[in-house]
Amino acid sequence: MNRFLTSFLGWFGWGGALGQHSGQQSGAPSSALIEGSSNIGPDGAMQLSTVWSCVWLLANTIATLPFFVYTQKDGMRELARDTMLWVILHDSPNSRMTPVEFWVAMLLNLILRGNAYARIERDENGEAEALWPMAADQVEMHILDDGSVAYKYYIGGNVAVLSEDSVLHIKEIGNGNIGFARLDYMRA
Repeated sequence: MNRFLTSFLGWFGWGGALGQHSGQQSGAPSSALIEGSSNIGPDGAMQLSTVWSCVWLLANTIATLPFFVYTQKDGMRELARDTMLWVILHDSPNSRMTPVEFWVAMLLNLILRGNAYARIERDENGEAEALWPMAADQVEMHILDDGSVAYKYYIGGNVAVLSEDSVLHIKEIGNGNIGFARLDYMRA
């Protein structure tokens, strides 16, 4: 199938990133719409002062917005300050990062790569006690035959396989399984 037809069909969800319903998920377009277009990735784009400034402004502005957790009591919504979820999302996501640092890291991945991932660290009772950002370009999402999701995280020459209960996955627009990276589509 020629490149134009593949690209055309991809716009309507047939083939390409929109058509992936099982197996390894990819947020990249299946082919370039324009022959010979530049291949500038997130790291190259961040070397442009305009891109750096826009990404910095977006990430730092959103990361400094208040993040609240609520609970429902007697039909009324009230702040859930006494929960571990409040502590993780509002006060301290992990032992090395402030909430702003955590959300900036997550937003950088989301803005530049279309997906943001954090490993959920749990206590002996299975309750979340920390969130650790993972570099989006080191994570692969797989939909298994039984419909469950597994994440492969490549770090330090090793591969960690994580269940969907162990990963916070925030997606840009995409196929419902994985977010699409804007830069991949801008260069296609």
